[in-house]
Amino acid sequence: MKLVHNMKEVSVNTKIYTLINTYPTLKQVLFDLGFKDITKPRMMQTVGRIMTLKKASTAKDVPLKIIEKALNAADFNLLHD
Repeated sequence: MKLVHNMKEVSVNTKIYTLINTYPTLKQVLFDLGFKDITKPRMMQTVGRIMTLKKASTAKDVPLKIIEKALNAADFNLLHD
C-alpha cells in the first residue's frame, strides 16, 4: 500500500508576510535558513509585505534549492510559478 503524503504548496512569488501569517511554522524554517529579520515585527510589517521567497533568496544569497529542501522537510512544496 502506498502512503500518500499531502504537502502544503507555497509559491516563490508569495510575500513573506503572507506566508508567515498563513503558515506560522514557516517562521522557524526561514529563520534557520538565515532569514534572521523574520523575527522582528517591524521588518515583517514593512519589508515582509513586499519581499517574496524568490527576492529573499537573492537578497540573502540563499539558493532556492536550499530553501526548497528545507520547505520539503517541513512538509511544504515550493512552486516555481
